[in-house]
Amino acid sequence: MSFINKALALIVLLAVTGYHSRAQNFDIDILRSIHLNRNTNLDAGMKFISGSEAFIGVGLPVSVVIVSYFKKDKILFQKGVNMSIALATSSLSTFILKRIVNRDRPAYTYPDIRPFGI
Repeated sequence: MSFINKALALIVLLAVTGYHSRAQNFDIDILRSIHLNRNTNLDAGMKFISGSEAFIGVGLPVSVVIVSYFKKDKILFQKGVNMSIALATSSLSTFILKRIVNRDRPAYTYPDIRPFGI
């Protein structure tokens, strides 16, 4: 039996038996540590950064493609296309995984964690 088959068998076994470990809420513990002990003076800057991800994520590949067009640089153009494909792939996989997992936001499940900006 290969390593991959053994690993898959172990994952299936753990999923079927309902294995629960101490690390069940490891992600929530980290979120609480960050959220409850944060420097609130930085909230405005963090809110700006959080709102700018679309401009940066879309703007950089588009900028590279535009610059490559004016410079007539085929290699730079290919890099811009690769960046665009990576962005589209990442966005699509994130969208699909969020729908598959269908997990509530922590603010809905844990009352001590509030959504950012409230």
